[in-house]
Amino acid sequence: MSRQVILGGEYRRQLVERGRVRPEFVGLAIHGAIAVVIGLLVAPVSYPAAVVTWATGGGLGLLVFLPRRSLGGHSKASLWAGALRWRRRQRRGLHVFSPGEPARRKGRPTGKSTTRARVAPDWLGEVRRVSVRMSSDSTDSVLVLLHKGQPGGLGYATVALEVETGAGTHDEDYAAFGRFKAVLAQDDSLVGGLQQHERITPASAQRHRRWVRANRAANVPEVLVRSYDNLLLTAEAIGERHRSLLTLRVPFTDTFLQQVRDTYGHVDSATRAQLVVLEAQRAAGLGMAHARYRAVRPLSETQLGAMIAGTFDPSVEEDDDRFTLENCWPHYEAGRRSVKVTSPGGNTCLIRTARIERADLPGTPIAVNRLQNLLVGIYPAVTRTVSVLEELTPAWIAKQHALESQTVDRSRLRKSATTVTDGSEEDQANASQQRLTDLRQGQGHQGVGFGLHVMVQATTEVELTRAVQRVEAVANEFTRLRWLDTEQDLALVHSLPLGKGLDMRPRK
Repeated sequence: MSRQVILGGEYRRQLVERGRVRPEFVGLAIHGAIAVVIGLLVAPVSYPAAVVTWATGGGLGLLVFLPRRSLGGHSKASLWAGALRWRRRQRRGLHVFSPGEPARRKGRPTGKSTTRARVAPDWLGEVRRVSVRMSSDSTDSVLVLLHKGQPGGLGYATVALEVETGAGTHDEDYAAFGRFKAVLAQDDSLVGGLQQHERITPASAQRHRRWVRANRAANVPEVLVRSYDNLLLTAEAIGERHRSLLTLRVPFTDTFLQQVRDTYGHVDSATRAQLVVLEAQRAAGLGMAHARYRAVRPLSETQLGAMIAGTFDPSVEEDDDRFTLENCWPHYEAGRRSVKVTSPGGNTCLIRTARIERADLPGTPIAVNRLQNLLVGIYPAVTRTVSVLEELTPAWIAKQHALESQTVDRSRLRKSATTVTDGSEEDQANASQQRLTDLRQGQGHQGVGFGLHVMVQATTEVELTRAVQRVEAVANEFTRLRWLDTEQDLALVHSLPLGKGLDMRPRK
């Protein structure tokens, strides 16, 4: 695993061949079929009118349904559909959440309620909490969340682990974490997905300033005091505080359920959670061995509640035991471009979330340090959360997909051999060959699908705009950020270590 690059964008032209057709293309096909039928009905009466019908229908279909770069990769139809969904949610008051209160029509405090009283936001979905004790003689517990899953899909369980990374070089850390994921993707593992969750906040020297004032000698020169204050100001401008979490996502596959029966004799919420904790303990050991984690700590309900509350209120301490999953949620009201959040402590902030899509990644390999700059390369420091949700795929399945991609790329190269191109076909062919090389026996690589989100947080609109500009300046070095406008409240789920936000298909 010596190659220090990431392959991502080379998949973008194989999506149609793999059956993943965008809704816009379905709409374009339906619109075209309707135009053809109308033209055929008009043709016996007036053939010129039929031709005009076909031409008008085709042009209108392309205008409405065809995605455009000028629209951020969207079509007019998708933008209209998004605006319609936003207005419907506004009318029902679903863009506003007040703990313990129902949603009210048009978001008014005295409007007609449209839902029952809500303890947690709607985007959390149907979740059951199960706390499992680490051992019979210990009071420490681990929180396991049992999710119902999407209609027609499998349910799954998630457990959050706080991890302390090692002190190796960036290349060493990348290779070590790759080995860790490769082991978790093997057939004997029950883990189907991972969420890497990195919370970054600007450093604060207020406590240190108070300590200096209380302990400095009386005869210290004033010029030295001012110089030290300037040093602390510089440190605050560039210093950051990081908190890393790893969420394991375990789907309820037939293999998982059979293992529950073999281990505990029956299947219920408690036995499912107990097996998930055993798998989390195994994953923690693998992380210490392969990913060079210094420490791994499974989170209890109070610890996860404090972490969620601290995401929206930086004044909350990490191990504040006042919070659970019933009282950690803040009040929020979503606008088209951001969400105004009011924490239980009364502090307010503005949040805006973006997504990095595979279609926006270049076909050429991306150096690892490009992604690292989102974590450590933004100055002055910005409060942000970077979340990467990954679907682990066994190597033998990933190799089949790589062979399909290589076949498609070779066919395109033959077709473009006699034409002038921009070189993207050659880039994609090289990427497909590189993936096949990675997946050779003994290389240690597996397949993975991913979703990457960046949440930016500030206290005022001006500060939020500046923070967004700083993050975009770093991201634009290798891709673009798609801001989830009109869905900013729904996007809050990506800022939390809950393992939600990526439609995973069971493959083991």
